Amino acid sequence: MLADDGYGAARSEAGQESELLEDARQLAEGMPDGLLLVDALGYIIYANSRLLTMTGYAKQDLLGRAVELLVPTAMRSAHVRHREAMQAGPAFRPMGGNLEFRVQRADGSTFPADIGLSSMRLSGERVVVAVVSDQTRRKRLEELRTMQFTVTRILTEAAAIDDAAPRLLQIIGQTLEVEVGQLRLHQPGERPGAPGWSWYSAVVHNAGTEEFHARFGELRDELEPFVSFPIISEGAEVGGFEFYSWRQRRFEVQVEEILHDIGGQVGNFMERRRAEAELRESNARLAEIAATDPLTGIRNRREFERLLVTVPRRRFAVLALDLDNLKDINDEGGHEAGDAALRAVAATLVATLRGWDVVARIGGDEFAVLMSDVSARETARAAERIRAAVSGISLPHGQVRISIGWATGPAGADSRGILDLADGHLYEAKRGGRDRVVGAPMGRPGSLAARRSEWAAHLERVLAEGRVPMLFQPIVAFDDAAVVGHEALARPLGFGPTDSVEDLFREANRLGRIRDLDWLCRRAAISAVPWPMPADWTLFLNLNAAPLLDPVHGVDQLLMVLDAAGGRPEQVVLELTERDRIADLERVRQVMAAYREAGFRFALDDVGEGHSTLELLAAASPEYIKLARSLTMTASHSGSRAAVRAAVAFAQASGATVVAEGVENEFVAAQMVRMGVGLGQGMWLGRPGALDLEPKVAVRGIPRPAMFADLA
Repeated sequence: MLADDGYGAARSEAGQESELLEDARQLAEGMPDGLLLVDALGYIIYANSRLLTMTGYAKQDLLGRAVELLVPTAMRSAHVRHREAMQAGPAFRPMGGNLEFRVQRADGSTFPADIGLSSMRLSGERVVVAVVSDQTRRKRLEELRTMQFTVTRILTEAAAIDDAAPRLLQIIGQTLEVEVGQLRLHQPGERPGAPGWSWYSAVVHNAGTEEFHARFGELRDELEPFVSFPIISEGAEVGGFEFYSWRQRRFEVQVEEILHDIGGQVGNFMERRRAEAELRESNARLAEIAATDPLTGIRNRREFERLLVTVPRRRFAVLALDLDNLKDINDEGGHEAGDAALRAVAATLVATLRGWDVVARIGGDEFAVLMSDVSARETARAAERIRAAVSGISLPHGQVRISIGWATGPAGADSRGILDLADGHLYEAKRGGRDRVVGAPMGRPGSLAARRSEWAAHLERVLAEGRVPMLFQPIVAFDDAAVVGHEALARPLGFGPTDSVEDLFREANRLGRIRDLDWLCRRAAISAVPWPMPADWTLFLNLNAAPLLDPVHGVDQLLMVLDAAGGRPEQVVLELTERDRIADLERVRQVMAAYREAGFRFALDDVGEGHSTLELLAAASPEYIKLARSLTMTASHSGSRAAVRAAVAFAQASGATVVAEGVENEFVAAQMVRMGVGLGQGMWLGRPGALDLEPKVAVRGIPRPAMFADLA
């Protein structure tokens, strides 16, 4: 009975084991990964169907064979030594965890795999269990993504397509494992695919000798086309990549999306570099325009002052020149004759001086010259040569006369001080009868101190008296000739309506009295207005940058002055001239914000003639942009037109209003209207005088409505 029970139990256990083995075999056959069983001697005793599919072997070709059959040929000897060393150990144990390995197929090719190793006992024997996961697709996607990122890096680093093309073809060709790659671009205007398409660049990968490169055109028909994809820029095909191989290759579908992305990247790169090149060219043109006087074609004031502070470490000289009779020429022949005289003087200066000397027009009838590596004697001779050459200029409306002041300095001398000294000598030349040359080296006693003393005395008299007579010049709307406001002009006793007061303010600035003079003029202007004024009328009030940006309760003081006079801040526009140098743009924003909070508005004056920059315009965000007279009067020239249109475009974008200064005749007014300028100021529209809200457009006997109807 016991024997029977024991025999029955044994049969039952054997049946259960058989069933379990069959279940395990079915489970192994259904696995998505390959399964391999290797005995203790390294022979394969089992391989599931997935492993056979991966490797291309039949079952009978694997079972009973050494596991090194699946190891790449070059690694088999090392694998055998490693396996035997582990088997000889006291406690044989296969490597745990997952390994990255390459498995060799029946056809000799290999594929990347993750292999998980473990061990088990089967029928009392130790068996190594290897789970093999084919990583071909994952590795391939990693390679393609790496290629994609490398392309992005190459395009980021490259300056132009000819820099990027060889590297792009190399990385793409290596990743695709092809022998030949080409990049082609078509010329602008050519139809894609037309015979006119040109091979822009070619790189051969793993193709052998230079002879192959030379004969590629002949051999291309012998190669198998593998893949091609377009280069797309702004929605249009501008070129393409083509890759060839010696053998037929299977195209991987997942590659297509990545290659088309690369084509888009290259197209975007080309468009970006083209736009950058156009921007650089445009900036260079704008820089040239910004540095050039539009009337004469020589350097302007801003560029001269920039170059003045970059004087090299060698002796140098500065010449200050002024036309003596430009007003007479203008009165006799009009501003066209005056412009002709200025152009003639500029051309004479350029022709008379050395090619590397800096020649600039720094004001209406003022020129300046910067010479390097010259002595005082050479400078004096050059100045006399210029004066004689200018005197020889013959124009329909008379000869031109010029006064010159010069000064020289040693290497490292203050270049602005030399310019100031030359300017003082010019003043002396003009006071001495004009058409003269006066100059001296730096350090020699001269008349500059006397000149400064004279202006300082005048300044002290003005400040001591505590009053400055004010004149008002109307600002007129071009569309209906209405007076929309007035600019207040300080004219101390002894100054005429059209006289310049720049020297007086310059001396005040030098002596540190600019705040006193500036506030005196502000109070005088506000007090001279018969408040209250119509709500649509505006007072344009000039101010100096120094007291504006370093105020002592500036807003409160101005509000008190206005309140005492009965005025309102909403009717006051503070004019900041762009001739003043302003370095701290953040301070500009802060101070202007405080004034604006109180109701004041701002205008940037003399735009186009001084130190104006886009950064200053952006920082100030002025409600009014006042074009310099030098731009307005030369608007028929392409350079000035470009500058005026740029100012109008900026104003339209920022919501500002453009005012054209120097409107001296109907022709200039018509030009301003055509270019979109809304307001004008000048002698033809109204001379400085008493405050009057009636338009003075009938200066030349032209009825207001008819004139502006014609302009429209």
